[in-house]
Amino acid sequence: MAHFDLVYEPWIPCLRAVDGRSEELGLLAVLARAHELREISDPSPLVTITLHRLLLAILHRVLDGPRSPQAWWDLWNQGRFDHARFEAYFRRWSERFDLFHPEYPFYQTAGLPEEKSQVSAKLTPEVASPGNAVLLFDHTLDSALTPAEAARALIAYHAFAVGGLVTYLPGEEKHRSAKAGPLTGSAVALVRGPTLFHTLLLNLHRYDPEDDVPCPADPDDAPCWEQDDPVIPADRSPRGYLDYLTWQSRRSRLIPTVDADGHIFVRQAVILKGFQFPDGFEQPGVETMVAFVKNPAARKGGDPWKPIGFNPERAIWRDSLALMQSIAGQSQRPKMLSWLSDLIVEGYLERHEVLPLDLFGMVTDQANILLWRQERLPLPLSYLQDSELIRVLGDALGLAEETARSLYAASRELAELLEAPGSDHPNARQPSREAVSTRVRSLAMETRYWSYLEAAFHTLLVELPADRAESHGEVTYGCQALPAWAREVRQAALTAFAAGSEGLMTVPRTTKAVARAENTLRAALRRIHRPYMPKDEPSAGEISPARPGSAGADLAAVPTEIVTEELV
Repeated sequence: MAHFDLVYEPWIPCLRAVDGRSEELGLLAVLARAHELREISDPSPLVTITLHRLLLAILHRVLDGPRSPQAWWDLWNQGRFDHARFEAYFRRWSERFDLFHPEYPFYQTAGLPEEKSQVSAKLTPEVASPGNAVLLFDHTLDSALTPAEAARALIAYHAFAVGGLVTYLPGEEKHRSAKAGPLTGSAVALVRGPTLFHTLLLNLHRYDPEDDVPCPADPDDAPCWEQDDPVIPADRSPRGYLDYLTWQSRRSRLIPTVDADGHIFVRQAVILKGFQFPDGFEQPGVETMVAFVKNPAARKGGDPWKPIGFNPERAIWRDSLALMQSIAGQSQRPKMLSWLSDLIVEGYLERHEVLPLDLFGMVTDQANILLWRQERLPLPLSYLQDSELIRVLGDALGLAEETARSLYAASRELAELLEAPGSDHPNARQPSREAVSTRVRSLAMETRYWSYLEAAFHTLLVELPADRAESHGEVTYGCQALPAWAREVRQAALTAFAAGSEGLMTVPRTTKAVARAENTLRAALRRIHRPYMPKDEPSAGEISPARPGSAGADLAAVPTEIVTEELV
């Protein structure tokens, strides 16, 4: 009979703090050595974030807290986790951490019929293999998973399963479709510290079920491995935060095979509908690592809140305001950031500290996975408390958005003139909307513009809190940083226009079209950016666009913290 003990067998990929070398460890070793590890790092962002959430669930359960800022601070000051305490917990529940236990397989449902199994690659949608769409640049074709790979994939799958048709048992025809997992469509935030120990604590929200923090809880709230009731295809609300962190969105069972040398592989897995949130369930009430915005288009019985997620056509830093602030009735930042704000108030964290904020998630189109992604933003903690600082950041983002609209208008004017050179005269032939839209997409000016701005925004995010002046009790931000940001925005717009129109100026009619559209853009930039331009600075109309390959085009060459894979 196959066994794989997740407490002691190596399966969690970690990087050591001292030399950065990769090492796989079991659950007990990861927690006992968290202060010696830099981070958990898997090629799949989905696996990376769900492993962190698994460890957070264990920490909350074993520590029964932290129930107050002081309790959190006491843990932080210890500098490491208590090995004996976690060893005792794992000893008590040892059978429940066996990946192939006959009665309580970890994160699975025992007894599911093997004849309903399918290739285990269904658990790893981000890897190309038989049964999955092919991942761009990934040519892995062996669908056999090691126990370590299967465990990681299973945990991620429960959280990020896409909705749609699933396999079902005889008599369960009404359960042939299932809702998506709780994190599908979300950009899940993780605040990073210098070691895994610090990272886990920075994301360890206050946990006090008796005080309904971070959410209301039943007395029987527990992580999934402590629950005796089997997973069934049913709608129900989480019993509490621990149940939610280890939510079983599917009934699953790994089918192990043992080769002649005694090596265990997982080539097949049963995947059926599991627990689902009921209609009207409001996820912001329990989720601590995702930002939400009000969804005015929500249908009756649907969730009135929509998670902030990744978009192939929109960089997530443009949603920084929603990530960093909550507005009553409009948006909710991740609860974790509000907890960090409480720790700042108590004096346990410095408001001027800057921490990396990682965001993990994937983009789907119905049941199809388009891409998965990991991005990083610098997070000055002062944004979590200073409403004036947030307002100024909002102005900066508003300037970029308004400039983008002007760039779009210029690119559309250019597209119209390219499709119908005389269309600027009222009685002349006008191009079709479809042709103009297709041409605008091919010019890709907006896409270039936003990519050019990303590095500059990271700089603004860090420099703005320090660009602070106080006079007569009033604080002003951005005297230097905002004009510098405005220059970057203007140059990015002009560079994007130049890059998009390069190669068009070959015949008189296209030269005319480019000139007309560029004049429109420069006029708009003069109007929009006038408040940010010192008197001795050239107007927007006098700034030369940077053609690709020139010094100004280096905006696009600045490396950014993004990991992306696309499915085709």
